[in-house]
Amino acid sequence: MQRFFFAVICFVLFTTFSCKKKEKAVVPEDLSGTMDVTFSPAGSIRSVSLSPQDNSSSAASGSPDAAGYLKINYLPAGNYVVTFNPPYGYATPTPRNITIASKANSALGTIQVDKADTYVPYPLRGNVSWTSNVFATASNGGSNTTAVNAPSAGTVTFYNGALTGLTIKATYQSGTVAETVTMTTSYSGVGQYTLGNTTGAGLGTYLQTVGGAAINSFDTSASGVQGTLTITAHDLTNRTITGTFGFNGYSRGVRGLTVSNGTFALSY
Repeated sequence: MQRFFFAVICFVLFTTFSCKKKEKAVVPEDLSGTMDVTFSPAGSIRSVSLSPQDNSSSAASGSPDAAGYLKINYLPAGNYVVTFNPPYGYATPTPRNITIASKANSALGTIQVDKADTYVPYPLRGNVSWTSNVFATASNGGSNTTAVNAPSAGTVTFYNGALTGLTIKATYQSGTVAETVTMTTSYSGVGQYTLGNTTGAGLGTYLQTVGGAAINSFDTSASGVQGTLTITAHDLTNRTITGTFGFNGYSRGVRGLTVSNGTFALSY
């Protein structure tokens, strides 16, 4: 019996090794191509996608490096549509058609990416202080108020990444009496901006309420320069704005208010 099993084992081993053929590994020839492109300015494109026009293979994608350069490898030969995904603030470039050849690079060259026509308002936070003097009239006893550290609710606006507008607004509450000062102007950075009724001037307004009901309202719309808004510092990196202001207020063409000693320290 032992001889029988021994013979069977020998037969199996012999047939297994004698019949097995050596298989040669087949490495397919690499027929893929590449595509490269540069975007200007750097950072203007978040990602790029290549979609075969005949849907013969899956889409490929990639993201440019810090210098705006992108190269996508291992693309099957064929015709592709290239689409672009920009970050906020940049316009989407027109899709490109490109032909990928085997063992070759297809270059899209440098694509200039334009700024998008976008307005971006940033809410302002911080404190605004001022002194107001409402003139006494026959029907109004007038008032004199020093507003300290009233919270801001204005905005600074960017258009296509550049400064374009500024609104500083703050309300000071003392018991049931509240007064709100607002200044709106076109804006390009540090400097002095006029408030009044002249070309390019901004507008200053003042509203006084008691228990929510308006009792005095003035603005700078009278003829000529009626005040100034001065930006003493604007840190674009840390997003802070500081400055001073003051203006005369009119109601129905009659001067009835002076706002002076205005200061603000804001962030966004």
